[in-house]
Amino acid sequence: MLNAMIAYQRIFSDVCDIDMSEFRSDDVPSTKSILESRERLRESIDDVASC
Repeated sequence: MLNAMIAYQRIFSDVCDIDMSEFRSDDVPSTKSILESRERLRESIDDVASC
């Protein structure tokens, strides 16, 4: 289970360029961080879709 969680974090941090450091604590990630991550993900998806 732990290996799956680590792999999941690596996928999002490396492939999607999302900072997972905020998700490691008990605090809720900031709204700004979530919005920035969503925007980067949308841009990545749009780039792939346009190919």
